[in-house]
Amino acid sequence: HNVGVEQCAPQDDRFALLFTLSVCCYGIPSFLVGYLLHHAGLWATRISAGAMLCVGFIFLGATTKEEPHWLFGAVILLSLGGNQIRMSGLQLADLFPEHKATAITLLSGMYSSSAALFLVFQLGERYRIERATICWFLAGLSTFVIWFTFVMPIHHIPYDDNYDKKYRVDESEQLNSDAVDHWISHSDGPTNKSDTKNKLEIDDGLKLKKYKDLTLTRATFSLSSVLLQLWLFACLLGLNVYQMTYNYWITIVSCNLKEAETFSLAYSYVSMVSVFVAPAMGFIVDCLVAKARKNARSFRERRTKEIQSNIIPLLLTTITNFLMYLCLLFFHPVGVYLSLGFMAITRPCIISVATAYIRIRFPQELFNRLVGFHFTVTSVLLLLQYPQFQWSMSMYLPAHATVLVLISISILNPLHLLVRPFFIKTIGSPRQAYGIANDEDDRSVKR
Repeated sequence: HNVGVEQCAPQDDRFALLFTLSVCCYGIPSFLVGYLLHHAGLWATRISAGAMLCVGFIFLGATTKEEPHWLFGAVILLSLGGNQIRMSGLQLADLFPEHKATAITLLSGMYSSSAALFLVFQLGERYRIERATICWFLAGLSTFVIWFTFVMPIHHIPYDDNYDKKYRVDESEQLNSDAVDHWISHSDGPTNKSDTKNKLEIDDGLKLKKYKDLTLTRATFSLSSVLLQLWLFACLLGLNVYQMTYNYWITIVSCNLKEAETFSLAYSYVSMVSVFVAPAMGFIVDCLVAKARKNARSFRERRTKEIQSNIIPLLLTTITNFLMYLCLLFFHPVGVYLSLGFMAITRPCIISVATAYIRIRFPQELFNRLVGFHFTVTSVLLLLQYPQFQWSMSMYLPAHATVLVLISISILNPLHLLVRPFFIKTIGSPRQAYGIANDEDDRSVKR
């Protein structure tokens, strides 16, 4: 294709700078938001977030060619408020204990449709609706975040896994009769409870030591946490650079303005429908976790299977992210449409799958702070996306090849879960995982 659309390098550069600013404002405060949720609770987090969203849309409506400085304030407030709403909304998944992964991926994936806001502005321009009018409406709509907050618990939504109660033991460490009867009926081992009690103290031929609680420091610097950090950075860098390069890419691929507009609208439509993709990943995880809870014979085996249930979603997200970014090397309409298909999968899944993985891999009591920590570090690292974009404008192939190599390396995150010794020492205690007594054996989680 010949270049049929006028390009504006300064405009692309300004867009990349604003996009980088929004990403940093969205993610860097995550660590503080995690602590805000942990200590101040839901009301304080959601009310302040709703106020920032409302003011952000007002600033966006006030932005004009003559007064473009309002745009920076709008980007900062919308990013800060949006992140707080996302992180506080994750607690709603605790209302569905048997389908937490599906709920988390649905709640996180919903935010991937935010790019459809561009479609709203495009349609508004087509039908001659003032952008300011749309922004005033959105500002009013965002106040409902505040009003709905008052029907929620002040501090947090309880995260006790109630469906595990019938498998728990009390403080005296008495053996759960239902659990023993189930174990006896599904094994060739001893046929009385006394012998079974001794048998349950054996796991993989070794007597278990007392499980210790997993601290925030140990969780943060565990191999799983480090590899997750690498994976998040690589996949989000690939996604963000793809989005920043998209406009430049389609102006080269397009033969005329009509084709360029088609590509732009396709991007917005794909962003809207992608919200339905993420829950499918969560559903896969929930099915595998449910299977683990039914078939596991020990706490370690059960936790291992629960953690390994994340391999497929993590692996699929990594592969689609790589293929989406690879399409940037092909200047043809087919490459554009293929990349949008891959983006429909990877865009909603990166954050949602990572969030669901953190919820399963680490104890719930560390969840808010770990999510905040990982997204804060990721956002700081993503400051590199702006110089990377500038590099790609002068050396297109080497710059994008570097990102592809980084995404390839990040596949170590799902692959390390295949080897149990890499993560088994940081699974936490039964108390942290299921809210049950911290016994010297795994009697408490027998089914």
